[in-house]
Amino acid sequence: TDGSFGIEHAELPQALKFVHLRLDADGDGELSSLELDRFEAFVLRASDGEQLRDSLSDDDSPSAQTIVRLQRVLDSFEAENAVLDANIESAFSSVERAEWSSYAFSVAAMLIAALSFGHLLTATPPRRERWTQIDASPDALRSVVESLVLIGILSLIDLLWTTVRSTEFHFHEMNPLGSRLLLEGDSLAAFKVISLASSIVVLFILRKYKGAQLASWWACMICTLVTFRWIVLDSAMLS
Repeated sequence: TDGSFGIEHAELPQALKFVHLRLDADGDGELSSLELDRFEAFVLRASDGEQLRDSLSDDDSPSAQTIVRLQRVLDSFEAENAVLDANIESAFSSVERAEWSSYAFSVAAMLIAALSFGHLLTATPPRRERWTQIDASPDALRSVVESLVLIGILSLIDLLWTTVRSTEFHFHEMNPLGSRLLLEGDSLAAFKVISLASSIVVLFILRKYKGAQLASWWACMICTLVTFRWIVLDSAMLS
């Protein structure tokens, strides 16, 4: 097979037999034009690359100096290919880990959203009652605390998904204030965490009032629907 160096494998001098073995990346027993082209491109980077290429293209046996030079070039070529292969393998591994992490996160979010939906079905919100009316029963207070815990977890899921997706060019934050924070480079995470913590603290302090109990139930439902929306959107992106 004729290569870029203008030599045939069968006509290689005995001193250059190792070139054939070391450049045969696919292990098929012969040098393809692609393998020779890659090696030639690597050789031509050096200042004396053309001289070395011309020396290899000669019919005569190469000199000892040419062989030493070729040995160094082959060592550098293999080292560069080893680094390139390691980088490619690392990139594939990172993509695979990211896919598995995204899948595990989606499954966890789905389970938490299903748990929250079950909580909403069992914790019926008060109706047609004054917001200032007090209900300090254990069931009412427990329902508020459960709602607040789920609100916190689901809001953190929403924040994490928003933070990850905000780096993608096709993502658009629907919240006008959140979108402005993203565009201006301000900390959207700090804003969401502060607003979430403030809301939870206020609702917890007022947990005995019917108004706080109703507000916590509705807030939990909204967070649950947002999480389900994220699950559908993430599944569509992955597919």
